Amino acid sequence: FSKRFPVSAKERQLLARTQALVAPLQSMQLPLVFEHGDLSYPNLLLLPTGEPGVLDWELADPDGLPACDLFLFLTYVAFALHDVQASGAYSTAFQSAFFAQTAWTKAYIRQYTQQLQLPEAALTPLFVLTWLRYIVSQLVRLDDGEYRATTEITECKPETAQWMRQNRYYALWDYAVTHAEQLAW
Repeated sequence: FSKRFPVSAKERQLLARTQALVAPLQSMQLPLVFEHGDLSYPNLLLLPTGEPGVLDWELADPDGLPACDLFLFLTYVAFALHDVQASGAYSTAFQSAFFAQTAWTKAYIRQYTQQLQLPEAALTPLFVLTWLRYIVSQLVRLDDGEYRATTEITECKPETAQWMRQNRYYALWDYAVTHAEQLAW
C-alpha cells in the first residue's frame, strides 16, 4: 500500500498500527482456505435450484487466509440490514455488526472458528488485514484497469488516491484499526 499510495501522516500511523495488529499472524499456524477475495454483492446470486452461486473469481486464492471472506460477506449483510444504500451509514452498520457488545455476527464467527479450529487470537488481526487487503486490491484494479500481479510498483494517480480516501472500504479499514480493541468475538 505504501509503495502505491501517497501516504499521509495519518495513513503512516494507520499502517504502523495495522502492522502491529497483524504481526501475531506471523507466528500462528493458520489453516489456509480457498478464498474468493470479494465475496459480496453482486458476486452472489441465487441459482434456479435455490442454491447459492458465486461469480467473479479474479481475486481468488486457493491458499487464502481464513475468515476474510466471512468478514466481507457479513459486512455486506450488515449493509443490507441497515439499508446503507439509502442512508449512507456504512460505519454505523459496520460498528453494530462487529464492535457492539450485542454484535449479531458473533454466533456466525464463533461457528466458523470452531469448524476451522481457528484460534480466537487470529480474529482481530485477520479482521484488520481483510480491510487493508481489500483496499489494496481496489487500488491496483483502479489504477491498472485490471487486477494483475506485477513486479513494477508505481504510485497511484492523485485522483485515485483522492477517491480511495473517500471510499467506504478505506473508512472501514480506518475504523477497524482505530477501534480494534473494541472487537467483541
